[in-house]
Amino acid sequence: GASSGRGRRRRRQPRGLLAAMGCMSSIAESPQKKTAWKCQYCGQAFATYQLADNHEKHQCSRRPAGFQQNAPQPQKMKCGKCGQVFGLPPNSAQVRCPKCNTVNAAPQAPQQTPQPNIPTQVYNQPIGLQNAPSIGQPGPEPSGRKRALLVGVNYPGTKAELRGCINDVHRMKGLISQMYGFPDTPDAMRVLTDDQHDHSLQPTRSNIITGLHWLAHQAQPGDCLFFHFSGHGAQQLDPKCMEDDGYDETICPCDFNSAGMIVDDEIFDIIVASLPSGVKLTAIMDCC
Repeated sequence: GASSGRGRRRRRQPRGLLAAMGCMSSIAESPQKKTAWKCQYCGQAFATYQLADNHEKHQCSRRPAGFQQNAPQPQKMKCGKCGQVFGLPPNSAQVRCPKCNTVNAAPQAPQQTPQPNIPTQVYNQPIGLQNAPSIGQPGPEPSGRKRALLVGVNYPGTKAELRGCINDVHRMKGLISQMYGFPDTPDAMRVLTDDQHDHSLQPTRSNIITGLHWLAHQAQPGDCLFFHFSGHGAQQLDPKCMEDDGYDETICPCDFNSAGMIVDDEIFDIIVASLPSGVKLTAIMDCC
């Protein structure tokens, strides 16, 4: 028989649910189509994840202010004598090559965009070696003492708002309680999330630092400690230029715009360097 002039109507396939812990940088199209990665802020499509990720971090004009978009990008330079490539500390006129000790003139960086007005919490980490109290000894017997600090920050009502971080904490709490025997009691587990009305349980900078000290306090060989952070991560200038790229890694509490961020060196000194030999620490940093 004669065919009608109307094209056959295609049935739209339902999109699958994409579940992820923490913030998601990009999403993929249906597998029935050619894979394309989209910017989560402006929706622009890219052929590869790397292109989409670079656009989100450094190029997208809709990315929320206060993180990588407006931060000065780490730079590197090559030694004029030996050719060694190394990190260039920001605002430096001269840099010494770590390989041959030649002093090189630092190239002038292009004018940077104005920085967001986030307070910089300068942390002066002690420099030097600390002798281990014992080495080459068998591990201690488990003491049975377990302690956990769980932090989830969604930044509600801000341009940096996330959706899954508090849910991450609830899932992690159930996992370590049910599968690994961590007691779900106030003296053994602290949960800081920004949906709680009690200010002492909010993931502020002060409360997170207090929680880290609580986690490591009076830890003994055989103890098991657990730290989980889900939220935003960022960078800030390293005042001592000890980092290869000139920047310290940071995590962002809910009040980072007023109180500043928490530097990785400070976290290390509180819950790693302070522990005696034989304490087991597991730390999961779910931040991008």
